[in-house]
Amino acid sequence: MNKALLFILSFTVACNAVHETKPNKEYQKNWKTNNLKGKVKAITAFNYKQFVPDSALTYYVTKEDFTFSPAGNVTEQTTYLLQQVFQSKYVYKYDTAGNYTELTAYDEEGNFRFKDTYEFDAMGQLIADEEHNARGKTRMEYAYNSHGDRILLKDVSPPVSLRELRYTYDSIGRTVQQEYSDTYKNDKTEGSKVVFEYKGDTIQEMHYEEGTFDYKEQTVYYKEEKILWRKLTGGNITKDFEEAYKYDSSDNVVEYVKRNDLEINTRESYRYEYVFDRQGNWIKRTTYKVDGSPKASIERKIEYY
Repeated sequence: MNKALLFILSFTVACNAVHETKPNKEYQKNWKTNNLKGKVKAITAFNYKQFVPDSALTYYVTKEDFTFSPAGNVTEQTTYLLQQVFQSKYVYKYDTAGNYTELTAYDEEGNFRFKDTYEFDAMGQLIADEEHNARGKTRMEYAYNSHGDRILLKDVSPPVSLRELRYTYDSIGRTVQQEYSDTYKNDKTEGSKVVFEYKGDTIQEMHYEEGTFDYKEQTVYYKEEKILWRKLTGGNITKDFEEAYKYDSSDNVVEYVKRNDLEINTRESYRYEYVFDRQGNWIKRTTYKVDGSPKASIERKIEYY
């Protein structure tokens, strides 16, 4: 092979390696994030309403279609209402690491609603995102410290306001504070702040609005992502409430209990039962109220590659 050509090819491969992005789980929609097993090609989910007595629910989703690429990424998600009325459609594009770099949304008339684009650095960190819609474009930019912790989110869309969200971390990389500010042309600033405390398995968040306490949130996570227990108290919360989740061995939710003022909210607490296919993916989920009566049922038709 010609040495000059070999050098060009080697240089191109090296450049591509340098700019290859790492995965960012916050910006992925795939088999794993949807808790799916096997090479799923498409899912059609039918949300049956035969157990729901109040037929006045106008925006009741009856069907959802999900399409997956051979790599396992969700490429399209389409939602329908009663009588197969089209509601919305989302189309995704991805980079080689499986991070979605573009999201395009269409409304109930099938018309363009908005397009979001996402830019990542070589470490997979989001460095900018833009939203394009009928009103124009907004752009957010992000900055990180040497440990890869996000320290700044900044709205760089002129000329209305300067919005910023700043992050502070402790010595082991845990978030201890988030501070948001929105400065308008007349120099008036609206701000909010969240202070984090870590007590064993519990993460406590104290929320403040313009220097005044708003509410407290306490959360216990399962496998760092799924919520086991959460409680909100004080401030502008209409009623103090707490919620608890239970999962099966495949990480599907099998029980959700919500309490208001220590009493179980029977309207918003449920138990779930599943039927699985040979791959281990559920193809039917029945929702029951706390008294054992059925509320709703979802059946999924799953197609594999």
